[in-house]
Amino acid sequence: MEFFMDTWNTILQFYENYIGDGYSFYVYVASLVFLIFTEKKKQIKTILIIAPVIMLACFSFPPFKMLFDVIGLDSETYYRILWLIPMGITIAYAGVKLFEKYIWVGLAVMCALVIYTGNYVYDNPNITKAENGHHIPQIVINLCDAVLMDADEDESRVWVVFPSEFIHYVRQYTDVICMPYGREALVDRWGFEYHLKDLMEAEEIQSDELAEEVRNCWCEYVILSEHKNFSEPLENYGFELINTVNEYNIYRDTEIE
Repeated sequence: MEFFMDTWNTILQFYENYIGDGYSFYVYVASLVFLIFTEKKKQIKTILIIAPVIMLACFSFPPFKMLFDVIGLDSETYYRILWLIPMGITIAYAGVKLFEKYIWVGLAVMCALVIYTGNYVYDNPNITKAENGHHIPQIVINLCDAVLMDADEDESRVWVVFPSEFIHYVRQYTDVICMPYGREALVDRWGFEYHLKDLMEAEEIQSDELAEEVRNCWCEYVILSEHKNFSEPLENYGFELINTVNEYNIYRDTEIE
């Protein structure tokens, strides 16, 4: 029983995270209820009513979550079931159906409702003005280009250790550059640990340990802020400073085979 309640509390936490501090989900529920009683077309009922109701029912049923865990799928995947709910389409369709005889009035009312019950997306600190057509920080492009310019043109893969703040973006720019760890290393609750990442983020870089671990991971290049402190110069361990880009130093391992 205790396990059942823990599972139920986890499901409620998923709902809380999904709903956030806005009211859009409640507008969706109201739209769904409205369509349940008014929609007659079978195809639309299947897509906007029956399928979402079944998904929400399964998602809210603790044994379904338990089965999900038994077959080895994690909670991050389970949470994404909620992403399948067609909230925007359902709200828009319900609004059109409700105000079909007064479409312009309905448009104004629905726009006001969505604005009032939602959040202004540009208040999110993770949303910034695009610096380029790739929609990633320009510094990442500059660093990648500098590495690729130095690397052997015949190499199909170049292994590089990046500072953690750039890991999310590298793969969005090029598939030639590979990294020894990715996003999984940045999410604490996933429990992945990488000694190389700890060495890269230390207040003082232990040059001997970093050099050894970089070679253990078969990486050719290391990128570090030029403001980092080192126990010894990396050059003492066979690394050559080949470029400095936007206050980041790019080192190449001269001893790699």
